[in-house]
Amino acid sequence: MKSATIRDLTRVAMFTSLMCVLAYVFLHIPISPVAVSAQTFGVMLAGLVLKPNLAALSQGLYLLLGALGLPVFAGGSSGIGVLIGPRGGYLWGFIVGAYVTAIVVQRVKKPKNLVTWLTLAFASFIGGVITVYATGLVQLAIVTRLPLQTAFAVGVLPFIAGDIVKVLTASVIAVRIRNTLR
Repeated sequence: MKSATIRDLTRVAMFTSLMCVLAYVFLHIPISPVAVSAQTFGVMLAGLVLKPNLAALSQGLYLLLGALGLPVFAGGSSGIGVLIGPRGGYLWGFIVGAYVTAIVVQRVKKPKNLVTWLTLAFASFIGGVITVYATGLVQLAIVTRLPLQTAFAVGVLPFIAGDIVKVLTASVIAVRIRNTLR
Protein backbone atom coordinates (compact mmCIF):
# COMPACT_ATOMS: atom_id res chain seq x y z
CA MET A 1 0.00 0.00 0.00
CA LYS A 2 1.24 3.45 -0.90
CA SER A 3 1.80 5.71 2.10
CA ALA A 4 -0.28 8.86 2.47
CA THR A 5 1.30 12.19 1.64
CA ILE A 6 1.02 15.37 3.67
CA ARG A 7 -1.46 16.58 1.05
CA ASP A 8 -3.57 13.43 1.57
CA LEU A 9 -3.53 13.79 5.35
CA THR A 10 -4.44 17.46 5.08
CA ARG A 11 -7.44 16.57 2.93
CA VAL A 12 -8.47 13.89 5.43
CA ALA A 13 -8.27 16.46 8.24
CA MET A 14 -10.30 18.95 6.19
CA PHE A 15 -13.11 16.44 5.63
CA THR A 16 -13.04 15.37 9.27
CA SER A 17 -13.38 19.04 10.23
CA LEU A 18 -16.17 19.54 7.70
CA MET A 19 -18.09 16.69 9.33
CA CYS A 20 -17.74 18.35 12.72
CA VAL A 21 -19.22 21.57 11.33
CA LEU A 22 -22.02 19.86 9.38
CA ALA A 23 -23.18 18.10 12.55
CA TYR A 24 -24.43 21.46 13.79
CA VAL A 25 -26.74 21.82 10.80
CA PHE A 26 -29.53 19.64 12.14
CA LEU A 27 -33.22 19.46 12.91
CA HIS A 28 -34.91 17.07 15.31
CA ILE A 29 -38.12 15.63 13.95
CA PRO A 30 -40.71 14.37 16.40
CA ILE A 31 -41.42 11.04 14.70
CA SER A 32 -37.82 9.79 14.71
CA PRO A 33 -34.97 9.29 17.19
CA VAL A 34 -32.67 10.32 14.32
CA ALA A 35 -32.12 14.00 13.51
CA VAL A 36 -32.04 15.44 10.03
CA SER A 37 -28.51 16.70 9.56
CA ALA A 38 -26.09 17.82 6.87
CA GLN A 39 -23.63 15.08 7.81
CA THR A 40 -24.44 12.74 4.93
CA PHE A 41 -23.52 15.63 2.63
CA GLY A 42 -20.03 15.52 4.16
CA VAL A 43 -19.87 11.74 3.75
CA MET A 44 -20.76 12.10 0.09
CA LEU A 45 -18.20 14.85 -0.53
CA ALA A 46 -15.44 12.90 1.21
CA GLY A 47 -16.17 9.85 -0.94
CA LEU A 48 -16.40 11.88 -4.12
CA VAL A 49 -13.13 13.75 -3.59
CA LEU A 50 -10.84 11.42 -1.63
CA LYS A 51 -9.45 7.97 -2.41
CA PRO A 52 -11.39 5.14 -0.73
CA ASN A 53 -9.08 4.54 2.24
CA LEU A 54 -8.67 8.26 2.87
CA ALA A 55 -12.44 8.86 2.67
CA ALA A 56 -13.02 6.10 5.23
CA LEU A 57 -10.20 7.46 7.40
CA SER A 58 -11.77 10.94 7.46
CA GLN A 59 -15.02 9.46 8.77
CA GLY A 60 -13.29 7.14 11.20
CA LEU A 61 -11.42 10.08 12.72
CA TYR A 62 -14.71 11.95 12.98
CA LEU A 63 -16.25 9.07 14.93
CA LEU A 64 -13.16 8.83 17.11
CA LEU A 65 -13.43 12.52 18.02
CA GLY A 66 -17.06 12.04 19.02
CA ALA A 67 -16.34 8.83 20.92
CA LEU A 68 -13.64 10.63 22.89
CA GLY A 69 -16.21 13.17 24.06
CA LEU A 70 -15.83 16.09 21.68
CA PRO A 71 -19.30 17.47 20.88
CA VAL A 72 -19.14 16.70 17.15
CA PHE A 73 -22.16 14.50 16.57
CA ALA A 74 -25.51 15.96 15.49
CA GLY A 75 -26.52 18.80 17.75
CA GLY A 76 -23.30 18.72 19.75
CA SER A 77 -23.75 15.25 21.22
CA SER A 78 -20.84 12.89 21.82
CA GLY A 79 -19.70 9.70 23.49
CA ILE A 80 -19.83 5.96 23.07
CA GLY A 81 -23.52 6.00 24.04
CA VAL A 82 -24.36 7.75 20.78
CA LEU A 83 -22.39 5.18 18.79
CA ILE A 84 -24.23 2.25 20.37
CA GLY A 85 -27.62 3.98 20.54
CA PRO A 86 -30.42 4.26 17.98
CA ARG A 87 -28.50 6.75 15.80
CA GLY A 88 -25.17 4.97 16.00
CA GLY A 89 -25.67 2.78 12.95
CA TYR A 90 -25.90 5.84 10.75
CA LEU A 91 -22.64 7.13 12.21
CA TRP A 92 -20.88 3.79 11.64
CA GLY A 93 -22.35 3.88 8.15
CA PHE A 94 -20.45 7.10 7.46
CA ILE A 95 -17.18 5.16 7.33
CA VAL A 96 -18.52 2.49 5.01
CA GLY A 97 -20.55 5.00 2.98
CA ALA A 98 -17.58 7.26 2.24
CA TYR A 99 -15.50 4.22 1.28
CA VAL A 100 -18.21 2.78 -0.99
CA THR A 101 -18.79 6.18 -2.63
CA ALA A 102 -15.07 6.49 -3.42
CA ILE A 103 -14.90 2.90 -4.71
CA VAL A 104 -17.85 3.50 -7.07
CA VAL A 105 -16.19 6.68 -8.39
CA GLN A 106 -12.95 4.77 -8.90
CA ARG A 107 -14.67 1.91 -10.76
CA VAL A 108 -16.67 4.15 -13.10
CA LYS A 109 -13.81 6.41 -14.20
CA LYS A 110 -14.09 7.73 -17.71
CA PRO A 111 -11.23 8.21 -20.17
CA LYS A 112 -8.73 10.88 -19.15
CA ASN A 113 -10.06 10.70 -15.55
CA LEU A 114 -13.07 12.84 -16.43
CA VAL A 115 -15.95 12.05 -14.12
CA THR A 116 -19.39 13.48 -14.84
CA TRP A 117 -21.73 14.82 -12.21
CA LEU A 118 -24.12 11.98 -13.06
CA THR A 119 -21.44 9.41 -12.17
CA LEU A 120 -20.77 11.28 -8.95
CA ALA A 121 -24.50 11.44 -8.17
CA PHE A 122 -24.76 7.67 -8.68
CA ALA A 123 -21.78 7.07 -6.38
CA SER A 124 -23.22 9.44 -3.75
CA PHE A 125 -26.54 7.68 -3.82
CA ILE A 126 -25.03 4.20 -3.48
CA GLY A 127 -22.52 5.11 -0.76
CA GLY A 128 -23.93 8.18 0.94
CA VAL A 129 -27.58 7.14 0.99
CA ILE A 130 -28.13 3.41 0.55
CA THR A 131 -25.08 2.27 2.53
CA VAL A 132 -25.63 4.75 5.39
CA TYR A 133 -29.35 3.93 5.53
CA ALA A 134 -28.66 0.18 5.58
CA THR A 135 -26.30 0.32 8.56
CA GLY A 136 -28.43 2.89 10.34
CA LEU A 137 -31.67 0.99 9.80
CA VAL A 138 -30.26 -2.25 11.17
CA GLN A 139 -28.93 -0.69 14.37
CA LEU A 140 -32.05 1.43 14.84
CA ALA A 141 -34.27 -1.66 14.59
CA ILE A 142 -32.08 -3.69 16.96
CA VAL A 143 -31.60 -1.01 19.63
CA THR A 144 -35.22 0.19 19.65
CA ARG A 145 -36.64 -3.32 19.09
CA LEU A 146 -38.78 -1.98 16.27
CA PRO A 147 -39.86 -4.16 13.35
CA LEU A 148 -37.87 -3.35 10.20
CA GLN A 149 -40.91 -1.77 8.52
CA THR A 150 -41.43 0.62 11.45
CA ALA A 151 -37.71 1.38 11.69
CA PHE A 152 -37.77 2.12 7.95
CA ALA A 153 -40.76 4.44 8.38
CA VAL A 154 -39.07 6.48 11.14
CA GLY A 155 -35.40 6.06 10.21
CA VAL A 156 -35.37 6.30 6.42
CA LEU A 157 -38.56 7.70 4.85
CA PRO A 158 -38.42 11.17 6.45
CA PHE A 159 -34.89 11.67 5.13
CA ILE A 160 -35.06 10.54 1.50
CA ALA A 161 -36.07 13.85 -0.11
CA GLY A 162 -33.36 15.81 1.71
CA ASP A 163 -30.74 13.22 0.86
CA ILE A 164 -31.64 13.39 -2.84
CA VAL A 165 -30.96 17.15 -2.68
CA LYS A 166 -27.65 16.41 -0.92
CA VAL A 167 -26.71 13.88 -3.63
CA LEU A 168 -27.31 16.41 -6.40
CA THR A 169 -25.57 19.26 -4.57
CA ALA A 170 -22.56 17.17 -3.53
CA SER A 171 -22.15 15.91 -7.09
CA VAL A 172 -22.13 19.36 -8.64
CA ILE A 173 -19.70 20.67 -6.02
CA ALA A 174 -17.45 17.61 -6.30
CA VAL A 175 -17.07 18.07 -10.07
CA ARG A 176 -15.68 21.55 -9.40
CA ILE A 177 -13.41 20.36 -6.58
CA ARG A 178 -12.10 17.40 -8.58
CA ASN A 179 -11.35 19.65 -11.57
CA THR A 180 -9.47 22.04 -9.30
CA LEU A 181 -7.44 19.25 -7.69
CA ARG A 182 -6.46 17.62 -10.98
